[in-house]
Amino acid sequence: MAQSHHGISGREVQSGIIPMRDAQTNVIAMIAFADDADPSVFPENVPVRVPSINQVLSSAGVTGNLRKNLEIMALITNPTLIIVRVPTPFNGPIFTASKVIGTTTSAGRTGIQALLTAKSILGLIPKIIIAPDVESPDVVDGLAAVCKKLRAYSYVTPRDEDAVMLDTAEAVTAYRQTLSHREIEIIWPEFTSGNVFLGTDSGE
Repeated sequence: MAQSHHGISGREVQSGIIPMRDAQTNVIAMIAFADDADPSVFPENVPVRVPSINQVLSSAGVTGNLRKNLEIMALITNPTLIIVRVPTPFNGPIFTASKVIGTTTSAGRTGIQALLTAKSILGLIPKIIIAPDVESPDVVDGLAAVCKKLRAYSYVTPRDEDAVMLDTAEAVTAYRQTLSHREIEIIWPEFTSGNVFLGTDSGE
């Protein structure tokens, strides 16, 4: 029975005339948060491979955005998926970007930085990295830095310093002019329909 495969396989040549190696572009990594998620399934700041989205939904909690984004993804595809659960970065209207960006300490890497350990822990290198709902300018810079190291790509929704989505095309255009990272692709506006394929409104 053929195995399910999402994405494509490319080949990269680093330098000189050397045998070309496979580069999997089907591995997606998502930074998400949910304080009530099962820590045995989604430990904080640790890359976790999700073999089946439906199998882990019951462990994703109901707060934060982890379960919501897993459900959205399951409606579209079932990719090779890596999750890094971070502490909730919102305290009311206050957004703490450092909880998402992460750092490197004697105890290990946190936040987005934890994805640099995915190969040693999971044997996988993420090639598409997303951090839905929290893509403030500082977080985008953090995503770009890790993408450069992993030769990955990131799709982001343009947001302000408080992680509030920009609401006009003019603001998005001005924001785009501040970006200098080839690894970042803007998606705006976010999907607002209840069915992204049929285009029906969620209220219909």
